Order: sequence, then structure tokens, then C-alpha cells
Amino acid sequence: MIDALLSKEQINQFKGFSQKDKLERLRLRFSQRLLKKDIPFRLEREIKDPWPGNIDKARLLLQGCFDLDGVLLEQTEPHWLPYGLDEKHIYRLNNFDWLRDLKTLGGEAARQKGRHLIAHWITHNRAHNAENWEANVMAMRVYNWLAFYEFFCASASDEFKDMYFESLSEQIYRLSCISTRSLENMAQIRVGRALSISGLVLKEYGFLKEKGLNVFLRGLKDQILLDGGHVSRSPAALVPLLCATHDVRMALQNAHEKIPLLLQNSIERMNNALRFFCYNDKQMALFHGTQEGDPQLLSTLLSLAGNRQRMPKSMPQSGFERIAMGRSLITIDIGGAPEREHDEAYHASALAFEYSYGKQRIITNCGTHPYNPQWKQALRRTAAHNTAEVKGVDSAEIRENGHIGRKPLNIHHENELIDGGQYISAVHDGYLATSGVKHYRQIGAMNRGKAVSGQDHFESMSGQAPDGMATIRFHLHPTVRASLTRDKNEILLSLPGGTGFRFYWSGAGAHIEDSIYFGRDHTPQKTKQIILNAPLLQAMTSVEWLIKLEELH
Repeated sequence: MIDALLSKEQINQFKGFSQKDKLERLRLRFSQRLLKKDIPFRLEREIKDPWPGNIDKARLLLQGCFDLDGVLLEQTEPHWLPYGLDEKHIYRLNNFDWLRDLKTLGGEAARQKGRHLIAHWITHNRAHNAENWEANVMAMRVYNWLAFYEFFCASASDEFKDMYFESLSEQIYRLSCISTRSLENMAQIRVGRALSISGLVLKEYGFLKEKGLNVFLRGLKDQILLDGGHVSRSPAALVPLLCATHDVRMALQNAHEKIPLLLQNSIERMNNALRFFCYNDKQMALFHGTQEGDPQLLSTLLSLAGNRQRMPKSMPQSGFERIAMGRSLITIDIGGAPEREHDEAYHASALAFEYSYGKQRIITNCGTHPYNPQWKQALRRTAAHNTAEVKGVDSAEIRENGHIGRKPLNIHHENELIDGGQYISAVHDGYLATSGVKHYRQIGAMNRGKAVSGQDHFESMSGQAPDGMATIRFHLHPTVRASLTRDKNEILLSLPGGTGFRFYWSGAGAHIEDSIYFGRDHTPQKTKQIILNAPLLQAMTSVEWLIKLEELH
């Protein structure tokens, strides 16, 4: 019946479509005509995408194997919703981010592979479904189809271009109809980027530039704190957000459009935050759902950031402090849990710290898993961080739904200079509800950074001994070797290259246990941890510790 309404040209164009799909295409075209917009046939200008791709992943893809963040998916013919693949990897498969890998590899074979996969996706995804037509994945796909158009369409036929622009147009139209205020953090940013850049490079959708920019800027305003950190307190959340912000700015510059002040200020603030969270090895601190990160991507972001401003010593809104003295660098988490809508990346890591010496990480949190929910939940617990837990209880309650229940309500800190040393003193009440105890911690660097000292105090607010045990952990980087001395009064820490430290303590028993490190990828690395156990036999229990450089004479 629908065919009776079509011209011969449209019948040929819709060959292979179901009646429902034909009706959907007619509806789209009718909607576009109401908007007086035709389906585009070319891009007005090229999009600059400066982010690095992965040549090894591209070579695998040429052989029919997708590398989806460590999960290998081998297919003779692509299946876009494969059975058993989790939500994160379906998103990765359908967002076409892997076009960047093909472009990095380059060559006609990579170009043809990109076109084949795009054409296959269009042909096999005419029926809309929740997984690959969801706003977040659709916004990423639109951006990637636009960003790499000059690459994969360089030798394309007119038939492919017609198919490509029709599907692209439908996706842009659908994105433009979405209520963006209901979207979660990065989805709002991605939709805003896709719409604004579509408006900048497709004259038929020029009216979307302002709408997309408004969505994007509202997302920045809602998510970026005054110090440049993310509202979730996760350093990892900065990376995709900062990349997207650079994408929009470069597209505006390429179109000779004015850069909004909020956009420019957000980039500068996020640049400073990224520099704060990157250690001397140019990779990231492992707080609140963060791994070390992609070295190439971070290098590109840091090069774009430049060094026009001094490195911030603290992130007051994000809740982090740092001490830099000599070659020593200490970063301390002195912040609380964010609001419920942003707390799913939060770790129960009150007063946790990390310590590096030069480019060598020594004391480090355990990190996170990139996608496994069981590992992610386990690594959010206090025991996976360099801080204290009381009576085996976390400093914050991590519920099964991923949100935070009980949490520290009051965290206070101050910076001090004592006898040439730099110190941070802090206290939190995360154990008050479960044990009636407050945890006080002081960490400092002295002797030109050759020594790091710490004190942990556990005070019972009732004035009575709370009983139980306070456990203080120091997770070591996998490249650090630890061994107890014969008299078991010291622990020797050996670094690659021969540098050594001695770990001293008092007020607790000490031993070395196995630990794991999820700083990279999806496979845990074996490592060690130093554990101090202090019985809570008095109203105030105190533990002191010291990490001191072994100097050669």
C-alpha cells in the first residue's frame, strides 16, 4: 500500500526496506520538508580530530576482530547486538569510535573497511532499538561519522554517500528532538557536541548550531567545578569532557565563529585540573574510578593545555590537596561524597593518599576496572585505598545500586608549615555512626622531600575504648619490592634502578600482604601492601609512620 505513494525513484531507494521502515523514512523526509531542510550531500568544512588512534586495534579490525577495551569480538560478518555482550561493549561497538583507529592506520584497505561497516550498520539497523539508537551512542556515532568523513569517503561511490547522508540526517534529526535535560552527564555533552558540530559543517542543519551549543554549555556549567574538577570528583571524568570541549572549540575556530567565554574558561580550568591529577610520569592519579589513562591521549591533552598558569597546589572544590617537595609528590583526598546524581564513581577513600618520587609511583590506590561491575564495586571499598578502616567497615557505605548511603558528613583539613616541612592535617567522621570514632590524619614531607611522615589518630567520642581494630593500608606500585628486615622493625622498599626507602612505624603491628593493581587495562597486576593493625584499646589510639629515602654515602 505504501508503494502506491512512492515514485519509481523512491521505490528503488527503499528497496529491501520493510513497510514499517518505508513509513519511517517517509515520515523523516516529511519532517525535514516541514523544517525546509533537505538531506545534505556534502560537508561544508572538515573537522579536526587531534586524538590518537590505536594501529594495533585497526589491524585486528581489518581481520574481522573488534578490540572493545580488551574484549575481543571476532565476527565474519558484523552483528551489532551480539548475544552476551554487555552494555558498555555494545556502546563501544555501535558508537564507531574505532573509525579513529582505522584513520590512524590509514590506507585504502582501512578506508574500505570503514565504509563497509558503516553501510552494514545502516542496512541492518533500520529498525530502531534501545541499544544502538539511544541518545548517548547515537551522539557519538554522529560525531565520528562527521569527524572521519574525509577519511572513509575519500574514494566512496555516490550510492554510498546517498545512503550515508540519509542515515546521518535521520540520526541528527532524532537527536534534535531529544529532551536533553533528562540526559546524564556525558550524554548531555555528547548530544550538544553532535548537534553543534552538525550545525557548523552541514548547511542544511545550520539552525542546530545554537541549540547544540546551548546544550553543551549547560552541561559544562552543571558539571565543571570552579577549580576545574568534575562534579563527580573523578579525575577520569575530565578526560572525555575535555576532549569534547576541545572538539567544539576547534570546530568553531574552523568555521571562524566566536568562542563563547564559558567554553574558553572551562577549558582553562579543566586544563589546570588535568595537570594537577597527572603525576611526573604524565599519567593520572588513581582516585574515584580512575586508571592511569592512555599515555598518548593524555600527552595530547597536556600539550594542548600548555603551561601558562602555575600548577595548582590544591583543588578546594574537588576536595584534593597536594604536597610537592624536592622529588616527592603527595596527593591527598580530603573531599566528601558528591550529590546522589553524581556519586556512582565515588570511592570510600576518605583521607587516602598517593605518593610518588620523581617519575616512580610508590604508594598508590588500587584503581578500578574499566567495565566489570563486580570488580568496580570491590575496588570502591576503603580496603583498596591508602587510608584507615575501623573494625573492617568502610568509611562510606556503597550500596548494591552503586549509590552512596552512610558517608562522612564532616571533613576538615588545614595546611601547615612546621620546621621547614609541609603538612596536611585532616579529620573525618565517616566511622562515627558505626564505631563512634573519628579518624585524624596528618601527612607531611620534610628534609627536601627525602622523608614522608604520617600520623593516624582514632578518637572515641564517648571517651571509652571502642575495642576492635584500626587497619591502615599502604598499597605498593607493582614495580616496588617490599621486605621486612630480620628484626622485623623496618620494611625495605626497593625501586627499579636501585633507589631504596625504609618504612618505619610505631603504635601498631606491621606485616606485608598480597594486593592487586588495576591501574591499567582490565587485567589485575600482582603487588604487595603494607598493613598496620592497631587495637583500639583506649579512647585515643595513635599510630605513627615514616617513609625515608636511603641515601648512598
